[in-house]
Amino acid sequence: MIVKKERIVEAMQKISSLFIEQIEHGKQTEIVQSNNEIYYSLGQFLSDLERTQRGVHGTATGLRVIADSDKKEVINGMVRYLERRSTVEKAIQTANESIDDKKLERDENNTIKLAETLYSLYYVKRASSHTESYIGSIKNKLFKGGAGKGDKIGWDYYLDEQKMEVEVLPTAFAILALSIHGFEVTKQVEYLRSQLKKSELNDQAKFAETVFGIYALLIGTNDFDNNKEIYKEILNKIWNSPYRMMNNIIEQNVEYWFDTNHDYVRVPWQLYLLSITSLISDKKFYSVSTQRLLNTMIDEVLKESFKYQYSGHYVSSRTNAILYDTLNNVKNNIKGNIWHRFLIIVDAARTFLGGKVVRGILIGIGVLVFSISIIEWIKLYTTGDKNFSDIAPEFIGWIILSLVALGKRK
Repeated sequence: MIVKKERIVEAMQKISSLFIEQIEHGKQTEIVQSNNEIYYSLGQFLSDLERTQRGVHGTATGLRVIADSDKKEVINGMVRYLERRSTVEKAIQTANESIDDKKLERDENNTIKLAETLYSLYYVKRASSHTESYIGSIKNKLFKGGAGKGDKIGWDYYLDEQKMEVEVLPTAFAILALSIHGFEVTKQVEYLRSQLKKSELNDQAKFAETVFGIYALLIGTNDFDNNKEIYKEILNKIWNSPYRMMNNIIEQNVEYWFDTNHDYVRVPWQLYLLSITSLISDKKFYSVSTQRLLNTMIDEVLKESFKYQYSGHYVSSRTNAILYDTLNNVKNNIKGNIWHRFLIIVDAARTFLGGKVVRGILIGIGVLVFSISIIEWIKLYTTGDKNFSDIAPEFIGWIILSLVALGKRK
């Protein structure tokens, strides 16, 4: 079934309601309140109002979703929390609720977390919150903490790592966040594109990084207009990879280190691939596997909530924020798409033909016409009086039966 815009909008509204419920009523917000300022935060999970855990990933990506709502006070409180997080968390004296100072420091220099924050700030309306100075401070921090030199420039996972290397994933996150605000990243884009083009996709992590890399360049920049063939080549490489599994809902963990501290980030590459194909490849986006996957994800949201079965039974805030963004991208990309409208009509016709009543009528007519044609053929055969036009009833019967076969059963 071809995904309809109405289902996409309904799923986005459901995801938004989960975020608003969690941030307004969850204890992770209650714990960061102070007498002087109102703060709002999110943690790793949704639909878990008793949990006090909160962090940058949840709050930053959640801001992207709630920024589309009319919750001005909440949006202001989320921006305020992200901007002053270290100060807010260090002031919390509740037992077992404080966050280690070293963890706070690492978060402030984590490229992906900074980039996710900067990206979400793009969607905050000026009428809701004054974010210019905060955007400027993150931009300056990212540019100052970049890695590499010459033609090889980008970002490492941490801005203050002593031995900094240009890594694909943090570079892609930084490019997406900076470019969507209009900041100059031409050299970084050129380097990332060259890395994606020659990537061999020889393991699942590299595959996921490559998918997000092309996503970041397509969504954040105008680079596709001048390099269409390169992007199509990279997408074909992704599409033909054995790691492109679309039968189950899966994501990929990518591990990274700071000194002896181990960390990881989840890359829901299927979501990014849905956005990519809806933007540059109708053939791949409207394939059976892609439409089935997208419908399955929407079904999960509307029935209860979207989650990865291999990542536990909790509802991930970051993953659902990315799904929200994906659905928004798809919704915008199918708008005015003639191919989408045509397939919706075909799908509706197949559904109509697959209805029990219509199916029964067509089968009856088909059997009747086919039976008459057989009788006529027998008569013609015995008399020897054959004529080519006499085969028409048989063909009509087969056409009707074929239409029934093509119809989708309800």
